Amino acid sequence: NNAGNRYSPLNQVNTENVQQLTVAWEYHTGENKVGERGFEIQCQPIVVDGVLYGTTPQLKVFAIKADTGSELWTFDPFKNASPQYHANRGVSYWEDGDGKRILFTAGSYLYALDGVTGQVIKSFGKEGRVDLHDGLGDNIPHDISKLFVIATSPGMIYKNTLIMGSRVSEFGDAAPGHIRAY
Repeated sequence: NNAGNRYSPLNQVNTENVQQLTVAWEYHTGENKVGERGFEIQCQPIVVDGVLYGTTPQLKVFAIKADTGSELWTFDPFKNASPQYHANRGVSYWEDGDGKRILFTAGSYLYALDGVTGQVIKSFGKEGRVDLHDGLGDNIPHDISKLFVIATSPGMIYKNTLIMGSRVSEFGDAAPGHIRAY
């Protein structure tokens, strides 16, 4: 739920019938190939109105039907760019009237996607994305535009504001690691 609780008081599954559980469906990203080094999914998927949203090891966002596992759409942020893979622990969801948005990070960018179609929201940032370097160099006497800045955890939505931290280098040349709101 919105509070992040991972508990349900439901009593349909109990110690007497838990052994009868079976797999309802599986979702395969296709990114792990036999004989190659595997990638891991670190995302905590979310479910909104019967749709499960998550991220793959190669930072694609997917939407699937939560009851069947049928894929609705995928979005590849590196389709026309060099990939910058990193751990990604999920997405954030925001809704206003008919607008449903999925917000997530890949590389040094924050993206906004239409939750129904998976298309980039062009009115968000610059053509659907915000560079996480933007604003970090204010009041710093050197260029930080090439320094390491990513976000591994999804932001938290408060009303109409996305609040998120970032991960920066642990060395002396690190960009500032401000908590920011969008």
